[in-house]
Amino acid sequence: MAPEFLRGEPSNEKSDVYSFGVILWELITVQQPWNGISTAQVVGAVAFQNRKPAIPPNTSPKLISLMESCWAE
Repeated sequence: MAPEFLRGEPSNEKSDVYSFGVILWELITVQQPWNGISTAQVVGAVAFQNRKPAIPPNTSPKLISLMESCWAE
């Protein structure tokens, strides 16, 4: 979920773009982001610490750029 949504702020198209970046990450890694940490820790990490899922080093530069663009503030 987008950081602004987790903070209880209104969501908009930017929230959808952020979520698309996360879905793209899931398709590339075949994993769930933030697996192994609690929901509260995910909210803190995403909404307040601006953390993003780690992109694997072997990812195409074009896909890296796309994900980073989706997650840009």
